[in-house]
Amino acid sequence: MGEQEPRATATPRPPWYAPEWRASADRWIRDRVAEDGRTMAGTIAQDRAWALSCVLRAPTDRGTVYFKATADLPLFVNEARLTRCLGDILPGATPAVIASDDARGWMLTADFGQALGGDAPPEEMVAALGAWARAQRTTSTQTHALLAAGCYDRRLDGLAQRIDDLARDPATLEHLPSGASDSLLRATTQVASVCARLAEIGIPDCLVHGDLHMGNIAGGEGRYVFFDWTDACVSHPFMDGLLPYRLGDATVKGRARDAILDAWADFAPESRLREAWDLGRLACLAHHVVSYGSLAVTVPPDILEDLGEFFGTMVAELLDAVDDAP
Repeated sequence: MGEQEPRATATPRPPWYAPEWRASADRWIRDRVAEDGRTMAGTIAQDRAWALSCVLRAPTDRGTVYFKATADLPLFVNEARLTRCLGDILPGATPAVIASDDARGWMLTADFGQALGGDAPPEEMVAALGAWARAQRTTSTQTHALLAAGCYDRRLDGLAQRIDDLARDPATLEHLPSGASDSLLRATTQVASVCARLAEIGIPDCLVHGDLHMGNIAGGEGRYVFFDWTDACVSHPFMDGLLPYRLGDATVKGRARDAILDAWADFAPESRLREAWDLGRLACLAHHVVSYGSLAVTVPPDILEDLGEFFGTMVAELLDAVDDAP
């Protein structure tokens, strides 16, 4: 049994906003670097600090190491703990953890290369998405281990109820235009129908990254490292389809779809896999509505602007997709 989704309520500001926090983190990094037999070779610098995480960079005599602390939020996994687990399940495809402090959500990893980024060439993006689908296929036999490592159980059979709960939650609706509740409630029936049809096709549940885009994939030329695991869960693999579903170039979009479906080719005929992919768009959008809805009501209001308009945009996309659903 995996983690059950907690009810979202406002959380305190992440600790890295406190002045004294940085000194404590720096000490921890230096101590872990020394324990690993490395020597500091420069000053620890901040790469990013925002509502969801803080990333620091430390040069050593054996290469740069990276520290990450993540916010304690309802649908976030303990990234340090999960990343260690994934090192066994997907060796070489996730960051190598040098040290971690699960209680504080701190992790120190070796350098895993430059992110591909949003301007990655189409052929690289397609190759990376195909590689991720094959990795997901590997994890489809490891769901018990993933749940034990703290992944939330977000399988399709509960998705419609999650949307229904969101549409009835006053705190969540405060972040949406008037009338959104009725629209989301009407969408629940369609989401339930699509999820049932998608499940019938028989593609197994597996590890879902939850925030898969080219900024969270490093490497290239057939060797990729997938990182930033805060949103990870166990669900249908197409919940990671947000990027390919949104592609505007029809040719690249088709190539991305085919690269992903190839990983699941022995579970259904090609026609059924393509049917599943088409059905998956609505379910994928609903999954992300739940994720961003949780963030909207739990991230402290004074730093919520860090997330931009992601929640409202995702709800609008879901409601548009309901009208277009197969």
